[in-house]
Amino acid sequence: MDPAPKNPPESMQHHLRQGLNTRAKERWPQLSGVQVRFRTGFAYVASELPDEDEPLPLCRWRARSAPATPVRTPRGSHV
Repeated sequence: MDPAPKNPPESMQHHLRQGLNTRAKERWPQLSGVQVRFRTGFAYVASELPDEDEPLPLCRWRARSAPATPVRTPRGSHV
């Protein structure tokens, strides 16, 4: 049996939280903020609305221990 996936390092968790909250303020000013929880290798993202007691779940991301590396393709090729 495989061990449960680990959460990413604190620095990556902080970076994701900061980035999501910055983006939310730019795109959705009606939100109070974005809540991000980490559990068994997943990041659970929820929005915080001013008139609501409970956050609204938005998505679940698979958290990886290293940032994804963009894939570069040669010029003229199609992906």
